[in-house]
Order: sequence, then C-alpha cells, then structure tokens
Amino acid sequence: MKKKQEKTVEAVLYIAAAALIICCMSSLPTWATYMVKVVAAILFAGSSYNAFIHRKTTRGLVFLILALFFQPFLAIPLGSFIWTCVEIGVIVYLIYLLFTLITGNKKGNHKNKKK
Repeated sequence: MKKKQEKTVEAVLYIAAAALIICCMSSLPTWATYMVKVVAAILFAGSSYNAFIHRKTTRGLVFLILALFFQPFLAIPLGSFIWTCVEIGVIVYLIYLLFTLITGNKKGNHKNKKK
C-alpha cells in the first residue's frame, strides 16, 4: 500500500474510533453499546497491529491496552465517572494522533538541513 493511502486509512480508523467512543458515551441500548464496543475493540486491535508493524511499540501497546479495555466480553468495573474520564482521554489521544498524522511529524527534519 502506498504511503499516502496508508495515512488515509489510519486517519479514517482514528476518526471512526473516536466517533464510536462518543457513541458509547451517549445513552444507547445495551445491545448497541455491546456492538459498538466490539467494533471499537477490533479497530484498536487493528491499530495496534499496524503500529507494531511500523515499529511504533509505545503506540502499539497503548492501542493493545485500549483494545483490552473496550472489549465487551469481560467487563472492567471502574465506575461511570472513571469510565467517562478514560473515554474522554482516549478521544483526546485519538484527535492528537489525527492532527499529528495530518500535519506530518516534523521531528528529525532539522538534522538534514545545511547550516
């Protein structure tokens, strides 16, 4: 896959995951919340795999933890306030990754410039 297409797919995954988490925060029926969590866990697992493929181990571990957090099979009893804080933190992290992806990571460019 070309680099530009890869970035586009990654951006769509981040947007979809953020939208799903926002849906989880609203009052959905139980079956809908279950389905949203299944899809979110699959998206996070895919993002984790993609991060590990590109040797971004920290991001891969974060997405792996998020996949385990949002999996619907074993509930993690944290309380509604803490879950809301976690969901807001994940949304902020996904938006940060999206802006980083869109603007391009400028780290390391100063090494190649001539003085």
